[in-house]
Order: sequence, then structure tokens, then C-alpha cells
Amino acid sequence: MAPYFRTASQHRYTIIIVEPRTPWKFNVDELVLKNTHSVDGAVIKARAKDWQEVQPNYYGWFLNPADTSLLLEFGDSWLEKCLSNKEFFEDFSKYSNRYNLRSMHNFYSREGMSRSSWDKCHCTARFVKKGDTVESSEEVDMLGLASNLHITGLVITPRTFGARVQLTPRQLSVYSQNDNELELIGVSPKPRSPARPRAQADTPSCASLSDAISACRPSLAVDNLKHLQAPALGRRAHITLGCAEGVRPVQTGLDQLQVLREQPVTTIDIPGGTLAG
Repeated sequence: MAPYFRTASQHRYTIIIVEPRTPWKFNVDELVLKNTHSVDGAVIKARAKDWQEVQPNYYGWFLNPADTSLLLEFGDSWLEKCLSNKEFFEDFSKYSNRYNLRSMHNFYSREGMSRSSWDKCHCTARFVKKGDTVESSEEVDMLGLASNLHITGLVITPRTFGARVQLTPRQLSVYSQNDNELELIGVSPKPRSPARPRAQADTPSCASLSDAISACRPSLAVDNLKHLQAPALGRRAHITLGCAEGVRPVQTGLDQLQVLREQPVTTIDIPGGTLAG
């Protein structure tokens, strides 16, 4: 199935794998009796034998390209509002070693992410450990469904820029992240393995990002409703908007946990919200 995945990725499609839940889905005799396309039994047997289980690296909620573009623009606009504050500007200059707005806006990027994540933001529900093939019934029921994600704030640190997500009770039923993980100070994060170069001839031309965005229906909306107190579970739920050079996206969740453990020393009103730190 790898060729299909590569083609879909190159043309900016989101892949949803649908498997039947019938108990006879691999029973060749039953499949021969039930198939309505006159497929030969030997062909069905060979297909069943060659079937490959697809194991995900993680489960999550994925934004389409249009909502991703809107969210990234929204994050940039808020970063600009924060930089209009003198105290924040000076602090940001100090740790970024950048002293003009243009270079500050480019401090965070998405270049350190996997290629499939460049144009599609996501919020991770669970990382799949090696050898872990068990899906919960709640995960199975939610596969392929559309969900609303509620973003309650932006978290800006010297290493990462992320959007905090408040999950609903149903979303929390499939959430399995370590909300109590502590970063080991002084231990360098595992560096990303360098990508192996590919010949240009092996990479067909991709659909343009503008075409992918125009093909999607945007759903991002901003409201002024006051959100309820966030539950203890799900404190790590986030969407990575960008990272400083050399920083892995997984750091965004750790940074968010650290920010939530600390009490803000200062709160400053800025147009449309509050800057706390």
C-alpha cells in the first residue's frame, strides 16, 4: 500500500483507511460466496494472504490545509500583537538574538517537522509504542470522524510556539499522553535523523498548496465565550505552530506543561486578549 500512500501525500490528500468489521473479512470461502464482481477465488486468496496491517505512528485530530493556513495566520497575528508590547519585545529579542520584527516573525518555523505536517497541523491523542497493536473501542468508534477542537490560548517560549487545546470529555476518552512528564534538564534532546536524499525523478510534481486550500472548507472560528476550567487530564493537548531552529516538535507539549506548572508573574492586557508570563 506504500505507493498509494506516497501518491496521496504528494498530492496533499489525507488518507483514511476503512476496514470492514465483519468476522469473515479474511475468510476466503465466505468472500468467494459473497463477492458480486465475479473475482476468482484464487485471486481473493492471494489478496487475503498479501494483506498488510497498517500500524499508525500516532492517533490524533488533523486540520485540513485551509484551517491549518488560517490557524498559522492567526498565530502570526497574535505574535505580532505580543511583540507590540515593549517588555515582551525586549524579552523576545534577548532569547532569540533578533532585533527587528521581520526576523522575529521568522524565528519559529515548521521546517523541522515531517513533510506531511508542513501544511497540516494536528493535535496528538496517543503515540503508538513499538509492538502496541491494541486499539481501544473508543478509538475505533472515533476513527475517521470530524471533531471540533477548542483552542484556549497560545504558548510562546524560547523554543516553541503552540496553541493550547481544551479537549471535550469524548475526546479525552481517547487521549493518552503523559501530562506529568518532566523534562530532564541538562539532557540534550535526541536529534532528528537526517533525511536521505532522493533523486528528483522519483518525486512527481505535487498539487499546489493554494489548490489544496481552495479544495477544503475552512471551519476555523473565533468566539468570545469564556471557557470553563480545564480538567486535569489533557493539559498537554496542543497544536505545534512552529519551533526554533534545531528544536523538535515534541518539545511544544513539554513547554506547555512547564508553563502551566508556573504561576504568571505579570499579566498585561493587549488588544483582544491578555499576555501572561
